[in-house]
Amino acid sequence: PWSCTMWPCTARAAPTTVAMTPTRCGVRASRACPARASAASTSSPTTTTTTTTYRLIMLRHAASSWATEPGASPAATVRDVDRPLTPEGRTMAQKLAAVVRGDGRFAPDVTLCSNSARSRETLELMSRENAAFMDSSAVYLGSLYHFASLDGQMATHLRELVTATTVGDGANDIRTILCVGHNKGMEEATSELCGRDVQLQVATAALLEKTYACDINDENCAEQSSWRGVMACNEKWTLVALATPDGVLNA
Repeated sequence: PWSCTMWPCTARAAPTTVAMTPTRCGVRASRACPARASAASTSSPTTTTTTTTYRLIMLRHAASSWATEPGASPAATVRDVDRPLTPEGRTMAQKLAAVVRGDGRFAPDVTLCSNSARSRETLELMSRENAAFMDSSAVYLGSLYHFASLDGQMATHLRELVTATTVGDGANDIRTILCVGHNKGMEEATSELCGRDVQLQVATAALLEKTYACDINDENCAEQSSWRGVMACNEKWTLVALATPDGVLNA
């Protein structure tokens, strides 16, 4: 079971593309986003406006245990970071990957994963079930484990991580980033980024989107439409969907 705090819990809808209204982030110094651009400004055949959609997938690891092996008694000496998935948790991870198979919105270009055993195992099982996760370039970070336990710190840390990760060769091709981690940090960060209360049960992924429009003749366009500009801009992300082992619920 999982919690629905955003929408009524009804039958799972088939994945659909949610219409987005592009935004234009302000100049770098302001870190503020003016009014959203009108749809007409991006549809004219003579326009020089370019639009880019960015996605963050915020995934909480699957169910874990203090037991070192399935069926074994919990071991008091096992460190929290080393806790493995339960048999149920392994099944949950596989089901979640199968649920989003074929939905391009959940196909990451880069994965930022906590270095905890349960997070790594969740990602490994999902990669076996769904090639889209295997094809993603993965980085394992102890900081995603550490900051998850600190009050109100994860969103800021995530902005820093994403900005640092999306530089250099190939950065312009990154459109979707998967973050695998822990509560309470994952819930707090997701809620802060999209400006609404989001509850992430185990093996639940929140899909967030931002679509930006900028004039290609504007010297600030490249900065505004980069991950650096996206993460610096204070415009809220849009919560598009929640994926669970039982299905995808679209906003």
